[in-house]
Amino acid sequence: DLWSPDKLKNMTVNLQQAVENFVHGEEGKVSTVTQASLEKIVTTGKLYTAEYPYNGIAAVYDGDTLKYHVAYEGTVKAGIDASKILLHLDEEKHEIIIRLPAVVVEEPIVNAGTMDYIFEKNQYETETVAQEAYKAAIADLKNKVAADPNIVQTAAKTAKMYEKAFV
Repeated sequence: DLWSPDKLKNMTVNLQQAVENFVHGEEGKVSTVTQASLEKIVTTGKLYTAEYPYNGIAAVYDGDTLKYHVAYEGTVKAGIDASKILLHLDEEKHEIIIRLPAVVVEEPIVNAGTMDYIFEKNQYETETVAQEAYKAAIADLKNKVAADPNIVQTAAKTAKMYEKAFV
């Protein structure tokens, strides 16, 4: 969970340390905020701003013949690559301009241990069913993600809020 107490505490401690190192500097020394120091603070890696759990059921066919259904649990994460955040410090106007990269939806993850099968006929229960079912579950989850615009919208909105709060 992106907003769990432990992660928030770690982000706060890391932010405080970064601010101390890059902004406040050492006592007795004059220190200025530069574009490079802001980039070091803000661009620390991938920032997942939306995570959705999914429970789904996928149908697996052999041509037109239904072989079985597979129930599964999966997760989809979306966010931005924080290393691609563009920062510009306009010292004359005293402005910080931040441009966030496009939201990227990561490959869905299916928990193979949660897969359960309902076979149409016992003949379809073979040794290779797990691999075939896993591929069907991934494809089903990808289709659900592609049809859900809320994932990208929520991730983009959260990324903007996060960056504003951070800066």
